Amino acid sequence: MENIVIKYFMVENFRSIMKENILEFDTGITRQNSLNINPVIGFVGANASGKTTILEAISFVLWFMKDSYLNINDSIPFSPFVINSDLPSKFHIIFSKQSTTDDQYKYIDYEYELILTTNKVIYESLHYYTDNHKNMVYIRNDDNVTFGSNISIPANDITIFKKDLKYNSSIISYAAMYPSQEIAIACKNYNFTSNVGLSKLDKFEFNEFFVHDLLKNKVLFDRVLEYIKVADIGIDDIILTDDLLDKNESEEIKQTVHEMNPDEIFTLNNDFAKRVYEYKKKPSSLVIVKDVHFDHRIGGKKISFDKKMESSGTLKFLVLLSHILTNLDDGALLILDEIELHLHQDLICMLIDLYKTENTNNAQLIFSFHNPAIMKMLLPDELWFTEKTDNGDTAIFSASHFEDIQDVHDKDLEKLYRIGRFGAKPRGI
Repeated sequence: MENIVIKYFMVENFRSIMKENILEFDTGITRQNSLNINPVIGFVGANASGKTTILEAISFVLWFMKDSYLNINDSIPFSPFVINSDLPSKFHIIFSKQSTTDDQYKYIDYEYELILTTNKVIYESLHYYTDNHKNMVYIRNDDNVTFGSNISIPANDITIFKKDLKYNSSIISYAAMYPSQEIAIACKNYNFTSNVGLSKLDKFEFNEFFVHDLLKNKVLFDRVLEYIKVADIGIDDIILTDDLLDKNESEEIKQTVHEMNPDEIFTLNNDFAKRVYEYKKKPSSLVIVKDVHFDHRIGGKKISFDKKMESSGTLKFLVLLSHILTNLDDGALLILDEIELHLHQDLICMLIDLYKTENTNNAQLIFSFHNPAIMKMLLPDELWFTEKTDNGDTAIFSASHFEDIQDVHDKDLEKLYRIGRFGAKPRGI
């Protein structure tokens, strides 16, 4: 997989967003990365002001481009603004991606526009840029599909292409199944991780599966240990230990495995799910179960704790840290709603700082937060606000949009927010 770097995003008529809202990633002072794109964007605002909505809108478009053809059988899974349910929703995204063109591997800008209802795609287009020239890939008007002059498709595929393209899926996710459609394949082939929307990870929960996968990647595991020592949360090592279950419990697990769909295993509680998980990997009369222990150094002695003795904040930090380090290595996009849940603000600031100091692959972090102290880590064009208007719809704006604040880059953004200079706070308090 290759990375995707968002430069521009527009959304209209999506959940709490009624009017057109634009999010820009390439504004402000010169960046320290090769694309001059903001590595982080943070959203803050009152409860129910639309922070989650804007993150879901980005996640939806990325999911729809990439995976909708094989994952939609009926209505398109999103909601328009409540009083505009009969009007189409609109999205416009510009992103850069490493691709091969003219026999060179470099960043190429792509532009994708989408207009749809919950029932069908009304309009869709994809363009790419070479030497500041805009090149058409596809334009779709209802059932009509036009190919760009540089886009070749075998004649015997064209009829099938137009016939099989679903009314409720993206042209990119469908076209990528054809080897001749290299640009669609390039646009579909990217990594992004989100804890909202259709592709969300289950709240980045800590469990034995996470530790098992982490330990398989020694380089990542060593880096996680390095950073948790810097964070001074008291852990020296993380260990998986083996336990044996008795024969009766093993028989119960065997019966469960035979009766359940594999996907249902993860709906079980963690303690029983891990036993089923281990059994499916290696059936035997006795099930070997992996259990997690944490080594601490206390009073000069090594003491081992199980996960129940660790705080929820510590466990979340481990999961979040591993995801962030992986995304930095991959140059991927990470979307996080309520980034500071259960975590001290200094740990959050440490994680955000990684995107500014150890980000050689143009990774991006887009997140929402509540704690104003996190503003100290953000520049004005990285700090965005969500606010409900008198009509009940969401508006987004950046600290850099306040032209009447002189030298805003030199100001204390947290202080300005606390005194109400930016708005985006609970009303009546």
